[in-house]
Amino acid sequence: MRVAVLISMVLALIVGCDNKGTDTSGAISGYVYEAGTSEPIAAVEVTCGGVSFVTGIDGEYEIFGIATDSQTITATKGGYNSYSATVNVETSTTHNIYLTLSTPSSTTNQIRIECPVNVPVPIQDTTIAIDVYITSDVNIGGFSLGFHYDSEDVEIIDATPGPALPPDPLLLTTFIPADNLALIGFVDFSGVTPITPQNDTKLFSLIMRIPAGISSQWIDIDSSFVPPVSQFMLAPQGGGTIYPSYHDCGSADIHVGN
Repeated sequence: MRVAVLISMVLALIVGCDNKGTDTSGAISGYVYEAGTSEPIAAVEVTCGGVSFVTGIDGEYEIFGIATDSQTITATKGGYNSYSATVNVETSTTHNIYLTLSTPSSTTNQIRIECPVNVPVPIQDTTIAIDVYITSDVNIGGFSLGFHYDSEDVEIIDATPGPALPPDPLLLTTFIPADNLALIGFVDFSGVTPITPQNDTKLFSLIMRIPAGISSQWIDIDSSFVPPVSQFMLAPQGGGTIYPSYHDCGSADIHVGN
């Protein structure tokens, strides 16, 4: 069971489509928008032909080197309903994706960041803490929570445990500053100290480095797929996968300015 929980946390299944032919000159690109608006969505995992791409702040995706054939394209992100469509992939195919917001029936199984965080422009390099809270209705044996931040000036460099975690937890962290990504994970290797059901309890704090003299700006921190296989997910102790809703302050999570 412990092995199964670990696998379910770390190896989130990337659902794509089989390459049915030998011609791999196919390419598909486009933008991901929030349905009913022209707002692009960042940090969406788009997958087709066994190849995945994570959108940037402009919502654009590009996938190359897949079979020219009828393919299934999928798009996933926490807080939105999953998307799936069949497209005829050619050497240059354009396909825009529109995601609809998910509407949880209750406040259970959610991740929330405490925001907005306000920080003056520092005169020397400094760090700030962004608190991340969990609400859940089951014992959680592990989690994999990826985050994307939309500023090239700052960097998430660490994570510190909160009271929702069991004593002396081992946080598994990966930081990819070149892509503005951070992945925080946890596994109950013992099988006897899960995260018990919580009601908006601090899970951990993201530690962000703010350099001296940074320009005034708003920074968005969003849930994100982190390559190669880590989705935004909780692993219940009893098995299965939960994709929690994500709650933040939109594009105004952090304000740097005087």
